[in-house]
Amino acid sequence: MPPFLSKKIATVLTYNDLVAYRFPDTMRTLARIQQKFYLSRSIKRADKLLPISESTRNEVAEFFHIPLEKMEVVYPGIELSEFKNMFKEKPGERVDLLPKKFFLSVSTVEPRKNYKFLYSAYIEYSKK
Repeated sequence: MPPFLSKKIATVLTYNDLVAYRFPDTMRTLARIQQKFYLSRSIKRADKLLPISESTRNEVAEFFHIPLEKMEVVYPGIELSEFKNMFKEKPGERVDLLPKKFFLSVSTVEPRKNYKFLYSAYIEYSKK
């Protein structure tokens, strides 16, 4: 959330985790500093907080002393019916285009994601 946003504007903040606070050594230095700077101010500034899990909600309450009533858990997800007519193919038909063995990781590439281990696991798995 922009640091100089007018307090006259109502704000809602959605957030995934508190990695910068719980596991700071797993982040790049600049990313950790930015996260701590913006997240703490944003959490304190927001009128309503929307964590993605009960666990994250409890962590925010603990780290920032925010009342649970100010937060409402909103689980991430999609409404599958909205994608019903998006593709001509039936669900699963595109899966045949993928190789039979593969690993998929959808995330940022940074040390805490441990891609070295994922790559090693892939090499071991592909030998079988």
